[in-house]
Amino acid sequence: MKIVLIIYAVSWLTLLGVYVSSLFSKNKSSSSDKSPWYVYVAMIVLAPLALFIIPYFLYTDYRDKKKDQKRKAEREAKEKMELVRKVAAIAAFKSATPAEADYAAMGNRLHKLAKEKNYNVFLNCLDKIHVPTGAKLLVEECSESGMGDESKVIIELPNGEHYNDIAMFKLMRIEKSCMGAWQAYLLHKLWHVLPLFWHANYDARDYIFSKEDVNSIQPFNEEDKADIIKHIAGFNFTPEVRQNGDKFYISSCYWSDFGGLIREYLELKFDGNKIADIFQFDSKTLYEYNCGILF
Repeated sequence: MKIVLIIYAVSWLTLLGVYVSSLFSKNKSSSSDKSPWYVYVAMIVLAPLALFIIPYFLYTDYRDKKKDQKRKAEREAKEKMELVRKVAAIAAFKSATPAEADYAAMGNRLHKLAKEKNYNVFLNCLDKIHVPTGAKLLVEECSESGMGDESKVIIELPNGEHYNDIAMFKLMRIEKSCMGAWQAYLLHKLWHVLPLFWHANYDARDYIFSKEDVNSIQPFNEEDKADIIKHIAGFNFTPEVRQNGDKFYISSCYWSDFGGLIREYLELKFDGNKIADIFQFDSKTLYEYNCGILF
């Protein structure tokens, strides 16, 4: 739109120049030196546009600058808040004592069910999580169309409504304990283990909860598996869950073909017996790797 208006303005100024030059022509009385009639018609038609174009540009530039400044301020404020929250979460995680439990066994049981597509028995494994009466915990598998898609864990209410992610967790009753937080974390991250289609495979993960799990890694480049295991076998993969008031802090490892061995850190905030918020406050690459495959 601006380009069109600029063309109009330049055209009008050009015509104005032609008109002014004709006024000062030495032979004004000569019909051959006079500007053609259509020059004056064009000037009359384009004049209103030219008269308003400068104020329009001044206004739109001012408006756009104000919008950019507002967006920048909002972005900076959000980044500042996230940094403050991240620093606070790291400090809270370090000050809390890890609670001992067999997190690895729980994680492996759930992931085994997911890979075998035994979705209907998830709740038999997740004994600290309860859905509303009459609701079902289901998996909506990825659609094999478009550029890529991911599977989703959802709650289906008796009236047919579906909810996933944080909205799903707000409907669940979860035991306010380290194991309850761990099971909520597993459920929150389960989509990385469920079927993925095309570009979504960049987010595929093999979770590693113990040294025994290292051998279960399934890289896209199978020939790299032995070398990968050799390099990461000596790391500590033990998951940690720590509590600080209404907040629980999870530390767990996973393997990604597009990042390597990564330990992530999440904060889960409880409101009574429900998850109110989930925040990833840190991520550390322990061993860097990229398979080089492009989907």
